[in-house]
Amino acid sequence: MNPIHDIYYESHRQLKQNSKSFYFASIFLPPSIKERITLLYYFCRLTDDIFDEDTYSDADKQYIWKQLYSWIHNKSYDSDHLPQDLKRTMLGVDYLRQNYGLCSEHLQLLLVGYAKDMQPRQPRNFEETL
Repeated sequence: MNPIHDIYYESHRQLKQNSKSFYFASIFLPPSIKERITLLYYFCRLTDDIFDEDTYSDADKQYIWKQLYSWIHNKSYDSDHLPQDLKRTMLGVDYLRQNYGLCSEHLQLLLVGYAKDMQPRQPRNFEETL
């Protein structure tokens, strides 16, 4: 089987299990678009979870962020220490970049948001602490 199709099927399986609203909405997409959207959505979902949740330490998040930055800018990066599911989805996104013109600038915007997620922020008022 084609490695991109393997990545798509894994992305599809994960989204069916963990993102019910996206999975349901994707049923209405034409098959030619659904695969590409699923790959991209899963990459966004996976990376957002990495930076939003407490699964990884702050140092691990910074390391992952730096590797993603290098990858987006077509520089060498160390994939050996990246989560396996992230490495696989990066291959899917590379496929989208090479074959469908997904531009690095859009991926860079994701990194800007993740960098903000990693910055500690003090609550401005009592309600924000709740």
